[in-house]
This record gives sequence, C-alpha cells and structure tokens, in this order.
Amino acid sequence: MRDAAKRDRRTVVVPFDPRKGRSAVERLARTAAKLRDSGKADHVALRVDAAAAMAEILEDIEDAGLYRARAGEPTIPHEVVEAIHKGVHPVRAWRTHRRFTLQQLAEAGRMPVGYLSEIETGKKPGSIAAYKSLARALGTEIDMLVAE
Repeated sequence: MRDAAKRDRRTVVVPFDPRKGRSAVERLARTAAKLRDSGKADHVALRVDAAAAMAEILEDIEDAGLYRARAGEPTIPHEVVEAIHKGVHPVRAWRTHRRFTLQQLAEAGRMPVGYLSEIETGKKPGSIAAYKSLARALGTEIDMLVAE
C-alpha cells in the first residue's frame, strides 16, 4: 500500500482514530474534501484496520437512525444540527435544509415575509400558531423549530 502511495503522488494516507467515533468519520470526510478541492490528491488511503473500524462506526450510526425511526422519534438531519450548533435559528436551518426561500416558506406558512424574517433573526419570538404553521410547511415537529 505504501509503495502504491509513493508511486502515485495523488494518493494521500490519512490518519483515522476509531476511538473518536462519528467525529473521526466527519474529520476524515472534511480532510478528503479539502484534499479534493485543493487538487492535492485524487485518492485517500486508510489502514485496513481503520477502514474496518470506520465501517463499524457507519453501521452503528445507521442502526441508531433506524432505531429512532422505528420508535417514532423524529430524526434531525446532520446539516440542520450543524447549523443550529453554529448559532443559526432552527427555523432558518430547516428552511435551508428543505431548500425554501424566505418567500416560499412565508407563503407555505401563511405569514408575512417580514414576520418570518424577524423570527429567524430572533427579533420576535413567534407565536405558537406561527410555529405550528412553519412545522407543517417544513415537514417537522414544532419542538424542532424552537430555539433554546
């Protein structure tokens, strides 16, 4: 493997620490994307034990998602979780995920665009009726839209 990596300068061996679980997979994905976008590599190489560990981690993530879905527990897309973690209002995170413009969501939620914008920016808290309408339009639960 190392000989192949030496011959092909477009292959980069990347570290992978399976003890870090999902965050290790996410870090690997970010590293691979950076290498691809920079044009520095066409391939990444992992140790065999690291690749096997990554497969187990991905299987565990999938199993957890299936369990939550079977239990009727709503699942939150990873990009929505990341956006909220970065400080984006949940309504805006879901709107972006569902690929709605502000105008489209306001129409679907039957509210003025300005009011929706004020909810997303935190200038207004939003009424329960507004959140119910937004949850219906976004196809999620109302409690997924309320900022903590």
